[in-house]
Amino acid sequence: MKFSAVTLLGFLAAGAMAGSDDIVKKSASKCSKTIWEPAACKPIDYDDKRDTSDLEVRDEELGARGYGYGYPPQICKKKCPDSKVKCTKYGWANGYPRYEGSFSTSVDCKKGGDYTITGTVGPCKYGSKDDCLTVIYKGGYWPTDHKISYLGIYESAYGPKSVKKLNANAFCYGDKCTVPVSKISGYPSLCDSKYYVAVDAGRCPTEPYGKTLDKVTYVKLDIDCVGKKVCKASCCNTY
Repeated sequence: MKFSAVTLLGFLAAGAMAGSDDIVKKSASKCSKTIWEPAACKPIDYDDKRDTSDLEVRDEELGARGYGYGYPPQICKKKCPDSKVKCTKYGWANGYPRYEGSFSTSVDCKKGGDYTITGTVGPCKYGSKDDCLTVIYKGGYWPTDHKISYLGIYESAYGPKSVKKLNANAFCYGDKCTVPVSKISGYPSLCDSKYYVAVDAGRCPTEPYGKTLDKVTYVKLDIDCVGKKVCKASCCNTY
């Protein structure tokens, strides 16, 4: 079989075009940058602390200068496999924790009228989403026809010595004090915290005329956080 020069040139041109198509396909299928969902974790290589995205941008710049195929960079978006997802920040499921804690103390009176003081950190009322410190005075001698309670909450046991100067008296009514945790110093960072609750320890009747003493006792209260923690932020561990 004889081939003319024109026919031979045609075959060569067709082969060149086919080869060019292969190069285009290979270039188009190559990802010069991969965007992960969630984003890629930062590298832990101590020799190169640049983020993965920084390295990919550098590769794109080299391609634009003629290094590589010279075609527009191909950006690929991929979902990170579950096995590669790394949690970087945990938080409370409802956005905030619930608080709990308790204390109990009793006052023995020489002339009778012993009483107890209990404190509980928990829901302000049944079903409430807010927490309170609820303190109850129970039993004992009451100096007047109506009950008056006193309360203070401090970060140390060296607060006021007089019941009338305690900082949480405004939250007391009758024999009960209800203080929202949002009013406690340090809120909302109350997890694993320690406070001293100042209570009225001078209700025992004394002579003459059954008067009471102005006496404060400090009781330690530990506050803990309870609730479910969930992942709030994550990255894709591509290394």
